[in-house]
Amino acid sequence: MPLWGNLLCYDNGFVMNQYPIRGADANQIAASAERALAAGALIPGQQLPTVRALAADLKVSPTTVAAAYRTLKLRGIICGSGRRGTVINPMPPLVTRSAPTVADNVRNLATGGPDPALLPLLPRGLSRRFSRCSYGEPYNRSDLLDVAAQMFAADEIACGPIAITSGALDAIERLLQANLRLGDRVVVEDPGYPPVLDLVAAIGMRAEPLRVDESGPVPSEFNRLLKSGVEGAIITLRAQNPTGAALDRGRARELRRILKSYPQVMVIEDDHAGPIAGAPALTLSQSNRARWAVVRSLSKSLGPDLRLALVTGDEMSIARLEGRQRRQNRPTAIVEFIKTAIRGVIGDAPRVPDQFAITLSIETSNEPITSTQQNQRDAEHRPPIVINIRHLHLRCP
Repeated sequence: MPLWGNLLCYDNGFVMNQYPIRGADANQIAASAERALAAGALIPGQQLPTVRALAADLKVSPTTVAAAYRTLKLRGIICGSGRRGTVINPMPPLVTRSAPTVADNVRNLATGGPDPALLPLLPRGLSRRFSRCSYGEPYNRSDLLDVAAQMFAADEIACGPIAITSGALDAIERLLQANLRLGDRVVVEDPGYPPVLDLVAAIGMRAEPLRVDESGPVPSEFNRLLKSGVEGAIITLRAQNPTGAALDRGRARELRRILKSYPQVMVIEDDHAGPIAGAPALTLSQSNRARWAVVRSLSKSLGPDLRLALVTGDEMSIARLEGRQRRQNRPTAIVEFIKTAIRGVIGDAPRVPDQFAITLSIETSNEPITSTQQNQRDAEHRPPIVINIRHLHLRCP
């Protein structure tokens, strides 16, 4: 057989026979194009209609379509291609329909990955713990995703698609960049966590301070900011830094009622403390909300060196997050090892925090306590303490 007899490669010679794009304004048109790409109705490398042709098909002005195309270009979804005009980016930052399965006798050149059989062997201790991965393979471990789904379901959090990021701040940054634009206004807590404030400023967005009390965001202030036209909000629903505030059910219900009037605002819930927060996991997001995400960090419950966060949200937000993740942050042996380690720690029991099966001990006491007892004690009184999680030392507020 010739060397090039059975090779899989790209074919970008597509021209649209119809326009799977709909919408009456620029935002709707851009969102429709992204949904079509994620569903496979549009294909990477595919040629798009001209501005005037699409405007005529949708019965909108060319200015409206041009604005939608500008938004898609800023998000990396489309790009110029010389005489071919505007095309879908060959590698869009969006999770698209799965590629066809490659037959055993076909060499896949599309990913550019090496033959795993030719790679150097790992040290024996590591090779027993996890398998090697290559380009184009799923970024997230399916077994860890299953555990994450159980965790969210146990807390009655609407569970959409799930992604795994390198900590909560990594997730928040990717979600903001995927859903908002430079100059957009984002609600942040006041007082709040300084790295979040720095992050919002660093990516070119404007922070709008939201006053908090012992039960979390003040409803009247939240409503005022939403009414002013903010595009996003980052809310800590328990273990708020630096106040330690946590929502009760009455406050959560009131904030959800307010949010119903602003369905397009991107709501990011930062559950940075997770199962050791000392308060129940409540949520403001519901599955019928247009843009939302819940970010649950494992750094405080398992250790900062295992810097991972579990993220669930609406389909488009998670698809955008994972698309950028796959372009910028390929799986590595270290990341795979960390995910394997975390899966081994939290993977057996169905609920949180019991599923962690970690014994905590206060340095000032010889009596071991479970994570559930730790939550109860912390809820009653929070002196500065140091706890040991196996051999990991974490200072808790």
